[in-house]
Amino acid sequence: MRRAYRLLIVSLACGLLLSACGGAVRRVSEPAASIQQLTVRADGSWSVDLRLQNYSSIPMQFERVALEISAGDQLAGKLDQSVG
Repeated sequence: MRRAYRLLIVSLACGLLLSACGGAVRRVSEPAASIQQLTVRADGSWSVDLRLQNYSSIPMQFERVALEISAGDQLAGKLDQSVG
């Protein structure tokens, strides 16, 4: 009985030590984009403030943003822009 108890303690200690070696979990998730403000100017041009959110556990850099805005079934505008 004493040997089984000692084996259990050693096994738990080894498991605890090995679990610390794993490091942080790296998750890569799709980013999200949301329009914070959309302004139609007097000359008919648009201005958009866009928010990009990274839900991954590692940092990301965005190089380009491309989106289409529609109202109902009609295409209202397109944006294709380099970022940064």
